Amino acid sequence: MESAWDPLTKTASWVRETLEDYFDDIRVPTISSLVLPYTAGVLLDDLAQPPNYNAPGRHLVIGEVVKAIQERRIDPQTPKVLMRFPPSYERAIRLARDTDLGKVRELAGSTIVGMVDEIQSQSILFRESMFSEDRKSLTIEARREAQWT
Repeated sequence: MESAWDPLTKTASWVRETLEDYFDDIRVPTISSLVLPYTAGVLLDDLAQPPNYNAPGRHLVIGEVVKAIQERRIDPQTPKVLMRFPPSYERAIRLARDTDLGKVRELAGSTIVGMVDEIQSQSILFRESMFSEDRKSLTIEARREAQWT
């Protein structure tokens, strides 16, 4: 007889294997490349809570997140600086927790695509010249580029 933990264990193993491949040769991942794995982790944690064991909505959204990671929609080797955490993260979590499974099925893919688009649009390419000599702050030019000023 399958326990409530068996599907979670399978999903967690699938996510772990995907992340090991995604971050294979990367010592220090960028924040941009960590948002999708973080999303998967939050949803895996949800699945480990007794009221949510094997909740299909969470599995559907995790599936879309893993697909985005496997397709490298956010390249983990591109040195990008995330300027703002994507607001669509909250939408993805709310959607995964929604009890209307038809709605989750309909929107999961486009929600994760939207999150990837936000991550891409809110990230700037890192260059050594963007940091001050002491490497503790961004230069004025980098702030302008990031629209911080």
